[in-house]
This record gives sequence, C-alpha cells and structure tokens, in this order.
Amino acid sequence: MYILPNSVIDFAWFYISIIKSTDLLAFIAIILALLAYRKSVLDKYDSWKSLLESFTDELRAQAAWLAGYYANSQDKMWFSPDKIVYKISFESAKEILRRGISDSKIISADLAKNIAFFNERIEAFNQLLDYQKTTISSDPALSGKLQHFLDQNGLRNNSILFPVFVSSIGRLQASRVKVNQNMFALAYRLYFINDIIHNQLIGTMGNDMYLHRLHSVISEKITAELEKYDLRKPFFTKNPWLLIVMSLLIFLLLESLWII
Repeated sequence: MYILPNSVIDFAWFYISIIKSTDLLAFIAIILALLAYRKSVLDKYDSWKSLLESFTDELRAQAAWLAGYYANSQDKMWFSPDKIVYKISFESAKEILRRGISDSKIISADLAKNIAFFNERIEAFNQLLDYQKTTISSDPALSGKLQHFLDQNGLRNNSILFPVFVSSIGRLQASRVKVNQNMFALAYRLYFINDIIHNQLIGTMGNDMYLHRLHSVISEKITAELEKYDLRKPFFTKNPWLLIVMSLLIFLLLESLWII
C-alpha cells in the first residue's frame, strides 16, 4: 500500500515517478499522432478554402460574359463566321468534382450539386464552340464568301434592322446558284449555334440549368460558405492545446485507475 506525501509538489513528483516509462512514451506517441491527424484535417480544410476562393476569382473573371443574360435574343452577328466565342475554363470547378463525395461535407450538398450542373454546362458550352470553329474552318472559301456577302448587306450597319438583314440572307436560299444555297445553309448553321450558346446555355435567371442562373447562385452560395467556413471545422482543429489537455486528463485518469 502506498503512503501519499503531504505536499502537492511531492505528490506530483510521486505521481510522475510511478508512471511507467513505456506508458509515458506511448502517451507521447499518441499525442504526436493526434497532432499529425489534426494538421492533416486542418490542411484539408485550408485547401478547400483556397479552392473555393480560386473558384470565386474565376467566376468574377467571367462575370462580364456569364453575368449577362439572353432571353430569346437575336443578333445579326450570329450569322457571321467572324463571330467567334472563346472557350471558358473553370479548373477549380473540375477539381471540386474530382475530389468527390469523400470531402462533400466540407461544402453543402446543394452547392456541390450546383457546381456539378455548372461544370456540365461549361463542358457543353466548350464543345459547341469546337463545333462552331469546325463549321467555319471546314470550308474557308465558303466562309469568306459568306462574310463578304453579310458585310455588303449590312452586317455592321446599325441602320439596317434585323428583319431586313434576315430577308437578304433568305434570298440566298431562293437562288439557283449552288454556292449561294451553301452560304445560306452555313449562315443558319452558325446562327443556330450562336442561338444555343446565348439563349439556351447562358440564358436568363428563369432556369436553374442556365449558366447565367448558376453563375449567380454559385457566387452567392460560395460567399456565404466562406463567411461561416471556420465554423465548419472540427473543434479539435481550432486549438491544439485543448487536444493535448484532454488527452493528458484521460491518460492520468487511466494511470490512476491502474495504480488503484
């Protein structure tokens, strides 16, 4: 039976002296493992935060394009081979999807769903642009003739309104000259491509699948996520000393039970 010393200091030294060195080493190893785990979790959350911030920057960079809206819009330039829309890239959206379900609790399921839809629409957008370029470049001579015809018939003349301009293109179809009929077909193929790009892919706020709508919704949700982001972190990542003290108390409790 042990006789406990009177002073607190003596008691502390006594308590430490009866702890087995193997137990102490095991405890230190556990503490180091917990701290390493805490750092890995914290790094993951910090990485996600940087990823969301990068995505926000990409959304902001494309705001001049995707923040605009198109509701049954029409434009004379949509018939033109000179109307080139450049591809847009959101590498952060791809990375968010690549990380998959395992990290989905870091952001809301609703936001993850919106980003998935957004990425699909961006892929469709870029694929359509590839088709547009292929259509224009498949017969450069015909594209050049069409561009010349459109310029002559008021493509860039604001005084010639859209209905009048369309009527001039319609006359190509009635022509018996094959090249004119081919120009008509090319003009409307380009028009329909641009119609899909603008009215059906970018669109308006009226449909959750339009890029305009998704751009707006995702921007708002990421801003809200980042504002409360630190609150989503597990409690043990916020203060390493709390983890150490809790582990120490558990260790001392177990050791005291062993001594008794």
